[in-house]
Amino acid sequence: MSQNYSIQKVEELAGGDQEFIKVLVNTFLEEISQDLKKLINAAENNNPAMAYQYAHKMKPSFQLFNVAVIPQINEMEGWSKGEIDFEKAQQVAHFIRENVEKALEELSNDF
Repeated sequence: MSQNYSIQKVEELAGGDQEFIKVLVNTFLEEISQDLKKLINAAENNNPAMAYQYAHKMKPSFQLFNVAVIPQINEMEGWSKGEIDFEKAQQVAHFIRENVEKALEELSNDF
C-alpha cells in the first residue's frame, strides 16, 4: 500500500464497485493534476484569491484519497484572509506540489 494516498474512503464510497473506483481514480488524476498547476501558478504570482479557489476545490478530493496535505491546503485558504504571507504561501505550495505529485505518480502506477 502507498504511503502518499489511501483508497479506503474511495472503496467505501464505491461499495466494492471496481469500475466506479477506477472512474474516481482517473477523475482524481486528471482534475487534481490540472488544478495543482493552477494553485502553484497562483502562489508564484502572488494571487491569494485564486489560490484559495483551487485549494478549496481540491480539498474534498484530498480528503477522499487521504493525501496528507489538508493542513497546508487550509494554510493556502488562509492566505486569502491574510493568515500567512507571500513567502510562506510559496513554501506551502511547494510542499503541496511535492506531496501531491508523489500521490499522483503512485496512483497512476497502481491503477
